Amino acid sequence: MVLSINELEKWIKQDLDQKRYFTKQSWCKPSRFDAGQKVYDVVIIGAGQCGLALAHNLKMRGIGRILVLDKQPLDKPGPWSTFARMPALRTPKNIPAMESGNPLLSFRTWYCAQYSEAAYDSFDYIPTENWKEYLAWFRKVLEIDVINEYEVAELESQTDADCFKIIPRQGDGQQVYFSKFVCLATGMTASGAWHMPEEYVGLLPEHRIHCAWDDIDFRKFEGRRVAVIGSGAAAFDNASASIEHSCSQLTMFSRRIFPKGEGVSTILARGRNDALIFDEESGQAPADILQPVLDYNQYLQPQDRAKLLALFFKDGRSAPRPEYFANIKHIEKINILEGEKISDLRLNSREEIELISNEKAHLFDELIIATGPQYNLELRPELKHFHQDILTWKDVIFDENVLSLGVQPILSESYQFRSKHGDSEEVISRLYSMSDVVLSTVGIQCVAKVSQIIAEDISKRLFHSSFDHIMDFIQDEENYQTN
Repeated sequence: MVLSINELEKWIKQDLDQKRYFTKQSWCKPSRFDAGQKVYDVVIIGAGQCGLALAHNLKMRGIGRILVLDKQPLDKPGPWSTFARMPALRTPKNIPAMESGNPLLSFRTWYCAQYSEAAYDSFDYIPTENWKEYLAWFRKVLEIDVINEYEVAELESQTDADCFKIIPRQGDGQQVYFSKFVCLATGMTASGAWHMPEEYVGLLPEHRIHCAWDDIDFRKFEGRRVAVIGSGAAAFDNASASIEHSCSQLTMFSRRIFPKGEGVSTILARGRNDALIFDEESGQAPADILQPVLDYNQYLQPQDRAKLLALFFKDGRSAPRPEYFANIKHIEKINILEGEKISDLRLNSREEIELISNEKAHLFDELIIATGPQYNLELRPELKHFHQDILTWKDVIFDENVLSLGVQPILSESYQFRSKHGDSEEVISRLYSMSDVVLSTVGIQCVAKVSQIIAEDISKRLFHSSFDHIMDFIQDEENYQTN
């Protein structure tokens, strides 16, 4: 039986009301700072799927004083309305996500209620527009407080009050907030920022060179020759968008050679057939090796973990695998050049973009840079006062042949930043991340698992700090007052 959307929302409300889910109060010790301003238990920076999933898991644990801040407008959640230009998500539709074990909150349940089961069965990858709808619905039905168009300029530690001061960008007209814990859910730029490589800066007029993460007017590409530098997901998204807007030619320059065989994840998920060793296991399905690798690689020694992670990063983050191409729109119209080394870029006398790669000249009208973000914690405004104390891979082991992302932070088992120095551990450990930085520590993890682990760890720490407050209430409820 498929519920209507109204019936589904009614069931969700009834189920969660029993848990006092929708209260704005919290069992944690209430705190005020300075001139009596409220101190939140948790502030989450980023209102995409990660931020909303964490907010949901905190509310499930009775933590009501939470706030989510997002720099995007309300109608443009996450990257789906800006630089993520793909028509569908890149992960299969049946991967567990934000619902955290509650089937009533799953994308499938929502989609079937909103549209139909037949419509759901018609695709393998979630259409981007439907995912945006789902995020908006998830936020609405769970009454998650989000302040949009709030860009964090910096965090300051208020050591005398065990909290952070969250300061907005100057001129935004937004207020300052205080919180005991802060979690970054800022996506791909969680340990850096989008970056135009220095070797391309100033070589071409600004209206002829474009960055993949900018708001590009692809209508102007009609009938023009377009080059894309880069070979990651954003490069293919922008190439597809250019072709869709009738560019006359699209050439992609990839520094790396694309992998030809199966990916590490595919091989591990398929498993090893031990029937070759144990005859009695003949006919049994091989065990999935991928899941234990994802669950337990964080417990390896740094050297071994670095070797394992190097395979994942080389396999999944440098260039798409063969099976990925089937889901790229207009792939047959993209001229992909692999193993390219660009040595020069200029505007010739005919106002054409002249790109020299592997000692060969190519002529274009428009250029898109899609080389991805630069990893550097100094570029994160939230970490302005903390980056020098955060432990990174290069502080433990840094071999370019083993792990090329040495500037990435090493997170704890609970996804906290870790400190290089003991004297800053207490402050640094109250900063969490569930963005792309987790990949360098624990590999690929599903949103549901990460959000549950972080919510559980924060809840335990809040309970410990609130214990005396709770005991006072138990022992003298009649005279209890909130301070």
